[in-house]
Amino acid sequence: MKNVYNESVHDLKRIEAGLTNTLRKLREEIEKLENEKASLFEEIEHLKVMGKERVDKLRGEVKTLREEVELFKELAGTSAENILTKQDSPTS
Repeated sequence: MKNVYNESVHDLKRIEAGLTNTLRKLREEIEKLENEKASLFEEIEHLKVMGKERVDKLRGEVKTLREEVELFKELAGTSAENILTKQDSPTS
């Protein structure tokens, strides 16, 4: 009977050691995942800032290009008017 008792105690200690080991591994994994999550949030925030900066820069470039298009349209219109005016003038 004592042998059965010793075996049961031994089995329980082995189970306890296995559970303790599992708990330790789970805690380590949770900590690792929480650190990775925090790191990913930081990276996301950094990428958001970079994206906003890029959008602002592109908006400025688009505004400048639109202004240039309008300027060239005005110049082209003036040039076309000058050409038509010269063709219509009696000195031509």
